Amino acid sequence: MNPARGIAFKLISAALFAVMQALIRYLGARYPVGQVVFYRSVFAIIPVVLVYAWRGELAAVVRTERPLGQAGRGVLSIAGMFFNFGAVARLPLVESNAIAFSSPLFTVALAALILGERVRVYRWSAVVVGFVGVMS
Repeated sequence: MNPARGIAFKLISAALFAVMQALIRYLGARYPVGQVVFYRSVFAIIPVVLVYAWRGELAAVVRTERPLGQAGRGVLSIAGMFFNFGAVARLPLVESNAIAFSSPLFTVALAALILGERVRVYRWSAVVVGFVGVMS
């Protein structure tokens, strides 16, 4: 385990995500959001396929015992990316990021409502404080 390497990877990741959001903002004003999503996905899949092919694991990663589950996950992922890119293209980046930071708060609430998970008072209070922080 190398903490310095992990820190470097996290900093590079944050910088690349910031560049990606700036590019989405720039391109989203000139091209349809669906086109931006498509090309981001096309260029993102290339290194993924190359890494798995190089490791000899390509056949294993495309095989699934639940094709409908994978298809549903893919549809939800594409929809999420489409809405995220649409928000970045149309909202100021600060507001878009503030909304994105509230997603764990929605996750807690939906886990309680949809999945029936038990959420205790201290966690609900954290969600309320988080929403207040996002709103201010």
